[in-house]
Amino acid sequence: MLRKEWSLIVYSLMLQAAVGIVFFLLVFRLIFAGESGAGQMTSQTMNPLTSRTMGLTGLLILAGMAVSVFHLGNPFRAYRSVTNLSKSWLSREIFFTSAFFVLWAAGFLMEKYGNLSFLLIWLTLGAGVLVILSMARIYYSTGKTGWHSATTFLDFFGTPVIFGTLVSAVMLYGQRRTDGVENLLIIFSILSLFIVIARFSMQLKLVEKCLSSQEEYSMDQLVGASLPARDIIPLYRKMMIRGFFCTFAGCSLILLMMMIRIFDSGHLLIVFPAVLVVAGEISSRSSFYLIGSDES
Repeated sequence: MLRKEWSLIVYSLMLQAAVGIVFFLLVFRLIFAGESGAGQMTSQTMNPLTSRTMGLTGLLILAGMAVSVFHLGNPFRAYRSVTNLSKSWLSREIFFTSAFFVLWAAGFLMEKYGNLSFLLIWLTLGAGVLVILSMARIYYSTGKTGWHSATTFLDFFGTPVIFGTLVSAVMLYGQRRTDGVENLLIIFSILSLFIVIARFSMQLKLVEKCLSSQEEYSMDQLVGASLPARDIIPLYRKMMIRGFFCTFAGCSLILLMMMIRIFDSGHLLIVFPAVLVVAGEISSRSSFYLIGSDES
């Protein structure tokens, strides 16, 4: 059912996770720089909480870019997709994704050789935000009921916050240390819960919108015309609800663990909420592409 969309599901989640990590790394570095009274930090003095995740960010970007190529009809002509920047959001997405990777690579190499530029990190984050904006605009511009709404933007910009919180929590527990940022993660965990609830509420309204007044499934209001409407909506609702509960449960557990602060003995416990959040976001994103799929 989602045979053609699997690469887009993986690509979008990986890139949004990478943007979320860059954002949280920037926040943490600003905190550490403020505490040390220095505007620049070297790789020798930087906290392991931030320095050990730069490689992960690059891997996510590279893997996402590689996977996205499989969605193209002819992968060897992928370079042609960036030739219409003035009119195409797809071209802009590809351009900003490439810029995101180049800026990350430059920052990674500078940090490796003992320098860290906050300006470069800000530019990297800016490119990442433009990647997500371009993604959202691609689907919003279709005018389809399932995509032409604020839900698309909340979904695509909410995922970086959720994944950024998750990765930061995993780093904390993996290091068995707090580094003074657990209070910040409590705030972002609460924000993640609000995002999940808001997204779920808007998706429920979408389901209602796709139903006719005769309580029959209206084919005209769906975006996937190749599947019977009776099959699309129940499956969409099932995947959406499953994604909500998994992500909500995972974020709730992260919040609870941060509040209890069992960093020394609970480092393995973070695996469970991590699995829940990842599974939930995959299910939610799959439902997003399901309601816009043109293939049964």
